[in-house]
Amino acid sequence: MNAGIQPAGYDSIITFLESTLPFSELERQSLVRLARSCLVDFFPAGTRLLRRGITEVDGLYLVQKGAIRLFLEDEGILMDIRTEGASLGALSLFNGEKSAMDAETVEDTFIIKIPRDRFFEAVHLNPSIPRFYLKSFADTFLSKAFEEMRCKTQPAHEDHSLHLFSNPVGDLVSREPVSVPFGLSIQAAAKEMIRHNTGSLLFREPSGEICGIITDTDLRKAMALGLDLQAPAETIMTTPVECIDAGAVCFDALLTMMSKNIHHLVVKSSNRLQGVISSHAIMLLQGRSPMSVFREIASRTTIPGLYPLHDSITPVIRTLVQQGAKAGNITRMIAILNDQIMSKLLDLMLRELGPPPVKFCLLLMGSEGRREQTFATDQDNALVTENCGVDFLERAAETYFSAFTERMVGHLINCGFPRCPGDMMASNPQWRGSLDAWKNRVNNWTTTPEPERVLASSVFFDFRGVYGHKDLAENLRLHVTNACVGKDLFLRYL
Repeated sequence: MNAGIQPAGYDSIITFLESTLPFSELERQSLVRLARSCLVDFFPAGTRLLRRGITEVDGLYLVQKGAIRLFLEDEGILMDIRTEGASLGALSLFNGEKSAMDAETVEDTFIIKIPRDRFFEAVHLNPSIPRFYLKSFADTFLSKAFEEMRCKTQPAHEDHSLHLFSNPVGDLVSREPVSVPFGLSIQAAAKEMIRHNTGSLLFREPSGEICGIITDTDLRKAMALGLDLQAPAETIMTTPVECIDAGAVCFDALLTMMSKNIHHLVVKSSNRLQGVISSHAIMLLQGRSPMSVFREIASRTTIPGLYPLHDSITPVIRTLVQQGAKAGNITRMIAILNDQIMSKLLDLMLRELGPPPVKFCLLLMGSEGRREQTFATDQDNALVTENCGVDFLERAAETYFSAFTERMVGHLINCGFPRCPGDMMASNPQWRGSLDAWKNRVNNWTTTPEPERVLASSVFFDFRGVYGHKDLAENLRLHVTNACVGKDLFLRYL
């Protein structure tokens, strides 16, 4: 690995260590002293960090941002994928040996390195550090586990590329779920997760129903925000809990996680809790996952930062094609990733322009509305706003959304979505309006099916809400359905 860069300030390192076990248990003075010895380094995707039996491990490596895969190159075995907050190199440091595994970055990665001498100084002064690592990486346990995996793993040349599309999610469940009743503090919940060596904790209502979940990420956020660790764990709990049937394939689980922006799903079999699976487990199954692109989109903090991301979808989709994915699966994946780019763009635009004067929902139409996008999908979008009934609000809404949609279309062009040749975009006043205005348009289209109206309705009727107050889209969808009843002439032309 590189020598590292001595940072000019240590606030970000201290914040990171404060939210990362076992360093989060250190006293402030010890943590600051440790942070001052750390080095920060950046490694592009595909950088080999460690070679098994060759690389001398000269420090503990903490993943600040990004992901690293650990593998045994000679055997063709993927051992693990380490993401934000995880570490590597501890076993080799304690054993005084060269790297026990090969390591390579899966995506662009920032690493915080604690030099060997400073790490062992912290180990001697803080018994909680060796207890943490020795419990997790005991030499005898790892040696036995590695040997068992070598024996059980099939030859490396066999094709495992279709696992994502054929393996049921139930096969990824390796243990019973860990659940606790209400009443635990945040600190007590963290201790339960450590005691059970699990990355998630389910919460039960008095009736026994599962009503929430806490994950490692929730705990790190709580610590980073300085929340009171004696506060009820329910304050950081995610609810409701998303579930998936044990018979669903892993690809469906991945799509669910990405569309709902979550990383854990509860697996049920015949209404019985079977366990919890994570995006990490699916990344291990596939080796390379669209989740990395998903996380790149979520991490962007500026609009220009979104511009190149559409191009990163192409190699991911190409891999799915090479692995034999069905066309329906591929178009669904493209739709989800495109939706994420668009949603992130609108988040950043609202932050830049300020809140709109009325509620709104952006609609996608045509192939985008049907989730049948290809790489060359152009823009087909519209915008519906709530009925306000106040003249000055209507004028303010038109002024705001005229500028908003014009900028949006320009940014989407820069993101790789070409302008619609027919100008069927929300920047065109004919493709935006209040809920009542849209209902009147639909009534005109269905009552008098002239060619232009039939064409417009054939594109529009595939709409779906992608961003904003989606109840507006649902209301409009119900009106479209009712408006078409008994309109035989219109439906014949449609």
